[in-house]
Amino acid sequence: MMTYNWGMRYSTDGGSSWSWQHQGLTVDGVRTVASEPVAPYRVWALTAADGLFQSEDHGWTWWRHGDAWDPPTTGESCASLAVAPDGPAGELVLHAVWDRRYFRSDDGGHT
Repeated sequence: MMTYNWGMRYSTDGGSSWSWQHQGLTVDGVRTVASEPVAPYRVWALTAADGLFQSEDHGWTWWRHGDAWDPPTTGESCASLAVAPDGPAGELVLHAVWDRRYFRSDDGGHT
């Protein structure tokens, strides 16, 4: 899975060919994507306009993950996203870089 031309692409043949995948994503402005290390079927996507999306099926279908992410509307909108079980009790911590600023969610992207 990768982002290309601000959309989501996937491959089922080791990268020889790529297809669009966006069922449930409300925009084509996907800036970055990350999967969970302990549950690789759970994938996260950060979009420019509509925030954070989550998939529970390797990125086949998506839904918006709350209203916690309000991306800055200025700057280059360069983005990076990482997911790690860094919390004190193994909770998911989302790390995001957007427009040269660092954001962290200690509760799986809810806040």
